[in-house]
Amino acid sequence: CPLCGQQFKVAAPTQPKATSNVGADIQSFFKDYFSNPVQAVSSRAKDSFWLWGLISFGAYILIHFFVSFFSQNGLNGYMKGYVAQYAFGTLFIDLLSFAALVFGIFLFASVFKLNKLSLPSTVALTGLAVLPLLPAYLIGLLFDKVIDGASLTNIFLTLVFLFAAILLYSQLREASHDVAG
Repeated sequence: CPLCGQQFKVAAPTQPKATSNVGADIQSFFKDYFSNPVQAVSSRAKDSFWLWGLISFGAYILIHFFVSFFSQNGLNGYMKGYVAQYAFGTLFIDLLSFAALVFGIFLFASVFKLNKLSLPSTVALTGLAVLPLLPAYLIGLLFDKVIDGASLTNIFLTLVFLFAAILLYSQLREASHDVAG
């Protein structure tokens, strides 16, 4: 103010915050996934979807850890300590397995004559390819509990890994420099 000598700050106009479309993105992904899983995964094999792939891996790893940790409650005495060791061992193995899958695809892209994928897009690609792993694991556990003596969990997981291999192969073939594949 020129009369009193005080200075006033003029606030910048506030812009409306951009709303997140995460819910719509997830809904469109599952809609695309059930109609054409290859296209749904390959269209989201980008750096911006790395967190989706990481969540897919993380959800399976955590549920597998908790099932391993709490499924052995019937053991008595000194065996309870081994249950925790087994659960943490499976957690470590799962982490190493998924890391080996991601880094294997990332590092061997040139060997397979592929366009170079970035590490975040490789995480998105592999994580979204194994997305059915958690539901198949839970359904397999449910069938194993309902049907006495059944061991269907491994069959379901093997089918998911085959499905993921087909998804990864089709995506990697599309990204290949070699026309013959």
